[in-house]
Amino acid sequence: VAVSFPPKLSIIGASADQCEIRYSLVGTQNRKVTVEEFVDGMPAYKTEHSTDAQSASLPMLNGKRRYRILVEDAAGNRSEISDTFHCNL
Repeated sequence: VAVSFPPKLSIIGASADQCEIRYSLVGTQNRKVTVEEFVDGMPAYKTEHSTDAQSASLPMLNGKRRYRILVEDAAGNRSEISDTFHCNL
């Protein structure tokens, strides 16, 4: 039985002035994964990757908000990270 592990997200940083969260993604194994952003518990943005990403970004909304970023592969393996960030729009 093959064992697969979920892709891993890491927050690189967040820019309050550019209103973006920068992240890295590893463990895609060159397969499509979905990255979904939730803001204060509500779905906000979704993107896909087919390879690992040393640096990618997600948009932020104005103000101080709670962000949860979820990554899921086709097999249903998931990992997530969450933190509070501030955007100065």
